[in-house]
Amino acid sequence: MNAEVFPIVDEILREHKQKAIYSTSLLPDPVTCRDKFVSNEAAWKGVKIRTAGRWQSETIQNWGGSPVFMPLGDLYIALQRGTVDCTLLVYNLLQSFKITEVAKYVTRADHSVNYLVLTMNLGVWSKLSPADQHILLAAGRETERHQFDLMDRDMKRAIGEMKASRVKFCTPNQAEFDRLVAKAQIWDKVRQAAGPRGNRIVDVLQKYRDQVRRGPTDTLESTGC
Repeated sequence: MNAEVFPIVDEILREHKQKAIYSTSLLPDPVTCRDKFVSNEAAWKGVKIRTAGRWQSETIQNWGGSPVFMPLGDLYIALQRGTVDCTLLVYNLLQSFKITEVAKYVTRADHSVNYLVLTMNLGVWSKLSPADQHILLAAGRETERHQFDLMDRDMKRAIGEMKASRVKFCTPNQAEFDRLVAKAQIWDKVRQAAGPRGNRIVDVLQKYRDQVRRGPTDTLESTGC
């Protein structure tokens, strides 16, 4: 998928005087809540969930929750006070922002919503020799491959450390996972906002979307839903 998306992203970034070097990977987003799991449709009703942007918000609404926008730095206090019930946030940030001190119920929807790119100023890039440009891009491809091994390791580390802090985990059953995947189909709205090249990216994503057929299959969680 990335091999097809990356050149389109590079086209877009060049208009903003940036050269795309490689895409960076993040751990997925579980749903982390103060006092319960959200592992079925009924549990989602009325739940206030901190989200990071428009498309996360659209997805949360489709799943049955109520999205709330706020800076990440305010999330800890918001969960502590009950301003929000849950958050959609990657595993490593749950740890670094100490979110699981105040929210100890992690539902492993393991949604993935971000596409990050390491870039270089296009003017600086243009001054490099073709040989140096080739070296940087080759290193970028190697880094992308290496990140998948790191992600698997970091997932196990993060969940293990959180379990040691008495954080509870559950993985939704297949029926609920199928519902989440189906309700995350917001392509029509994305297409309206994306423009021609954005829609080329959507075309690629939709081609691979049907391969998303099941949720987490490891046994890292320790509590039933």
